[in-house]
Order: sequence, then C-alpha cells, then structure tokens
Amino acid sequence: VTWIDGGKFTKKALGALLKVQFTPTLLFFDKQGSVVLRLNGYSPPQQFRAALDYVSQRMEKQLTFTDYLARLPREKSGAAYLPEPFFEHGAPDLHRILETSGKPLIVLYEHAYCRDCGELHREGFKRPDARKLLGRFSVVQLD
Repeated sequence: VTWIDGGKFTKKALGALLKVQFTPTLLFFDKQGSVVLRLNGYSPPQQFRAALDYVSQRMEKQLTFTDYLARLPREKSGAAYLPEPFFEHGAPDLHRILETSGKPLIVLYEHAYCRDCGELHREGFKRPDARKLLGRFSVVQLD
C-alpha cells in the first residue's frame, strides 16, 4: 500500500501504523491525513450515516462524535422492548431462573430509543441459527 506521504507499507504494517486492531475498522481522514474519526467494529446504518455527516461537516473541530450522536434527535426504534417467544415471562426473578432452568442466563437491557435493540429484534432474532442458539439460554428482557 502506498501511503499519502509516498511511503510503501504492507497492509499489516499500515494497519499497525494506524493502530487498527480488528476488522472492521473505518478511519476517516482530513486533508492532512490525520484521523478525524475512528469507527471500531460494526456500525448500524444510522450511526454510519451520522459518521458521514459528522466528518463531511468537519464537526470534529467542535465536538466529539459521541457528543454529536447525543445531540441527534432520538427516534423510537419501533421494535425495541418487544416480547419474543423465547423470553422468560412475568416479573424476572433472576435467582429463581438460574436455579430452576439449568441454562445459562442472558439479560438484555433495552429501551424504546435503542436503535440497535430494534435491529436485533427485526433482524437478529428472526435468524433461524440465532433462534436455535438462544434456545440454549434463559433470556430475560429488562427496560
């Protein structure tokens, strides 16, 4: 890979130079080649759109990306905090569930404005492989 200063690197060496530790990692640069935003890991579409807006408007000079996201209007996810058939029913008594189910426990903390929670319900929980795996657990949902 030829870098902006003309230096030549292997992909691994450039990754080390830019402190990329895992995939995916998205780096956004300014005109001088400095990293203005780093997204480590998967970003849902709404967050990726916000990242593009953030860097295109050069907001990094005014506030952090976390603060930028916090200022965006919050929309209800439309799917978060929905019951699923594999969730434990009734008021969760975690101790009782652990004692009686014989399964490991997963506790999902969700709220109505959690976009990632909505995506999990709309997409992740609908996947047969995910449903099969979740069957090995007691799953409790808390707001």
